[in-house]
Amino acid sequence: MIPTVTRRLATAAGTSALALAALLPSAPAHATSPAARGAAANCAFADETVRTPQWYRAHNPDWSNSRVQATVTLNEAFANSAVRCLVNAERTARGLPALREVLRLFDAADAHTKAAKQIKWWTDGADFHVNPRTRSGPGDRVRAAGYCPSGTWQVLENVYQGWGTGGATPRAAVTWWMGSPPHRAAILDTRMAETGTSVRHGSARPNVTSDHQLVATQVFGVCR
Repeated sequence: MIPTVTRRLATAAGTSALALAALLPSAPAHATSPAARGAAANCAFADETVRTPQWYRAHNPDWSNSRVQATVTLNEAFANSAVRCLVNAERTARGLPALREVLRLFDAADAHTKAAKQIKWWTDGADFHVNPRTRSGPGDRVRAAGYCPSGTWQVLENVYQGWGTGGATPRAAVTWWMGSPPHRAAILDTRMAETGTSVRHGSARPNVTSDHQLVATQVFGVCR
């Protein structure tokens, strides 16, 4: 499947906020940039799949529900950290500063990831960046999260859906982004200084049955 790229413009306090949207293939591209290959060795959990609760229950039948949930949460947290590490490695390998993690950008990213899992609208032809129920886009989510309340801001957003042992890893997500010109441009944008990353188990598409699946949203921002 060839990705189709669209662009959507939002405004924030008189400043343009550009959101990059793409239709993602069912499996990520296999090409890995030189920086990504070097970064992967230094980023813990970059190649660990994000697993569903069903996977943990099937492999650990004696575990309590609370232990399963705690392990799922930890798995997601490790994946979050790995995506940030890989993205920052791509930037620093090219002489760009690493992005600072900002809670309010995480809140905006996480709201989108959770909604995508719940609604499952990321099908061919859909705009993955606009919630079909609320019609909210990246700018709306950043504003609702309270990012940069007294200044002007710009944001970029990358999203990813992957499943299977080859597609549901942090490295698969960042490799796909770096192989897509608009997503790569967002990662390497010299204006961006901050980020919020949300990686969760699950699917944003209907009828995905793999026990290895992830939904990722990364928001990049600058507050002036």
